[in-house]
Amino acid sequence: MNGLTDPTAAEQRSIRAVAAWFKKTAICGQRWERTPEKRRLVASPDDGPTWARYYQIGTDIPVFADRDKSIHDNVNKLFRERRNGYSWFSPDSQLALDRFDKWSTEHPESK
Repeated sequence: MNGLTDPTAAEQRSIRAVAAWFKKTAICGQRWERTPEKRRLVASPDDGPTWARYYQIGTDIPVFADRDKSIHDNVNKLFRERRNGYSWFSPDSQLALDRFDKWSTEHPESK
């Protein structure tokens, strides 16, 4: 958390809320499989966490938009070109959670 050496109580609450949201929306037991022919989300019990690129506000359900402007809750239902031409999932949010773990030890929650 560069640049926030002495966060206010409100900033700390916000940072903790974001970390909690990432933990809540983590997708475990699935993998974004990339092959030369296609990309798809597949069951993989040992994989995760990963996160969807977009979530529906209020429900935190991953959502996916197709070229015909239709919205789907299953990436595998998208037209092939749309599904294969976009990074719908990424494990990169884990890096933020790892940094949060270090930050939270340096900034313990006040009671």
